[in-house]
Amino acid sequence: MIHNSTKIRSSHRSFQGGVTLIELLIVVAILGLIAYIGIPIYKDYVDRAKVTEALSLVESAKKAMVEYHGLNGSFPESDDELNEVLSLAGIESPFSQTAYVKRIQIKKIRRFIPTGIRLTLRERDDSGNQYRWGPKAILFWKPHTQGGTITWTCCWNGFRKWDDSQGRFVDLGANETPSYIEKFCPKKKSDGQCSP
Repeated sequence: MIHNSTKIRSSHRSFQGGVTLIELLIVVAILGLIAYIGIPIYKDYVDRAKVTEALSLVESAKKAMVEYHGLNGSFPESDDELNEVLSLAGIESPFSQTAYVKRIQIKKIRRFIPTGIRLTLRERDDSGNQYRWGPKAILFWKPHTQGGTITWTCCWNGFRKWDDSQGRFVDLGANETPSYIEKFCPKKKSDGQCSP
């Protein structure tokens, strides 16, 4: 028996997959651009979240001061004075420390400026890493009464920025406000500007 066998050729070619060096460089450049834009935005977001957490204490202190004003017709001159009245009224003290708050207190920021709420932020976290706002960051809320309504003016002072080229904190420019503070305390650079 004779078999006529013919070889069947496959039209299927082997294909080697892979990326060229140019394609790889383009992907790396795109990732670098995303990181260049995204990391500062992320850092501002994280700092804003930290300050927001600290501001929850301020809201409690504001409520306590309003309660005190309602009972006495004036604002307290100190933490002790406020706590004494609040304890008589059965209200818990709003003053405590958090991971980002070093101290919150009722205090005058200057001799002739009325009493307000002073929030001092912590310089470092528990691991010793320095926060981006610098070692002397303070926020201050000053109450104003007019026609039975209490409004609050926010001021800030002591915020600095990290300069990588110098390897240390430097002062902010004349019209510079940290982006993570602007939402809470817009354009109030110092306690001297803390007016309604």
